[in-house]
Amino acid sequence: MDSEFCQRQAWQSTQQECQRDDGEFARCSSGGLEAAVHTFGFGQLTGIELPGENRGLLRPLEYWTASSIGSLAMGQEINVTPLQVISAVSAIANGGTLYRPRIINQIGGNGPPDFAQHAAPPQVISARTAATLREMMEAVILEGTGKPAQLSGYTAAGKSGTAQKIDPATGRYSPNQYIASFVGFAPVNTPAITILAVFDSPVGLHHGGDVGGPVFKRAAEQILAYLDLPHDVTVAPDTQTAKGLRPAPRPATQSDADRARFQAAVAKQVSSSSAAPTAAFGEDEAVVVPNLAGQTVRSVTEACTRMGLVPSLIGSGVALEQAPEAGARVLRGSRLTVRFGRPGEAAPATTGGDGN
Repeated sequence: MDSEFCQRQAWQSTQQECQRDDGEFARCSSGGLEAAVHTFGFGQLTGIELPGENRGLLRPLEYWTASSIGSLAMGQEINVTPLQVISAVSAIANGGTLYRPRIINQIGGNGPPDFAQHAAPPQVISARTAATLREMMEAVILEGTGKPAQLSGYTAAGKSGTAQKIDPATGRYSPNQYIASFVGFAPVNTPAITILAVFDSPVGLHHGGDVGGPVFKRAAEQILAYLDLPHDVTVAPDTQTAKGLRPAPRPATQSDADRARFQAAVAKQVSSSSAAPTAAFGEDEAVVVPNLAGQTVRSVTEACTRMGLVPSLIGSGVALEQAPEAGARVLRGSRLTVRFGRPGEAAPATTGGDGN
């Protein structure tokens, strides 16, 4: 993929987003960019329980030049810490909420640790904007500079970085010294981990995708397997066999695993709604569930946001099944579970449920 094509695609995507009636894409001034950068925590301490944390470097707005808005957008005129990058990317992964990073000694029980929050974590971008960014970052791994980071059995989203270092002798950017990095999270729709790989002055290959992508891949595959997370894409069977040994059994397709997760989620919805007291609701409180068949993850997320429904997304590709079914009347704020897969994949009969 040549650079001209990438620039054209990025510009078209930016144009489309800026045409939306969304304040998050209207902040195109220097002041708006500075506010957005601060909102994500750059130039500030994260508050992690470690001594000597660095704020990074973000110059005050009055010291910006006419070119600063473009320079910051491509990663110059700013210095960030790995913790800040991890925190910001994790906010994109989890739907737009910026959580304070914590140091964990141990985890007991079956659930995630429950930390006492001094204040509610801020929602730095909307769920719709986060979904758009996840889709763009997934494309980086599927089609762009992050191809070396593609995982076996899991979807992933990420971004490569290739930063020029300052030459101490000249005080200018060095033409041959770099900091290469790759940051990503997986799985895309149900993120469990965020990983950042950073290399100071790599020798030979120096682009972030080439250097950091393979490290992200190795670490992510091992961690996700350790966490025993189900695959969300089909795992290709091993084609290498030894003489006299039977080939390893072909793993179940990911569509089967996604279908099982979908059915379990729907069963949980039905069980929860059965236990809840029945209540009538007026026309202003009710919405009619749309038919989402064939739509992308992004389109489904946007449709749910417009209607006040909470999307629960399983798999990747296009929408194959949904619960509640199209045409059902539900309360605003109800959960809508959607299973995605490859176009043309046969889907069983639509499962019902009231979505509460």
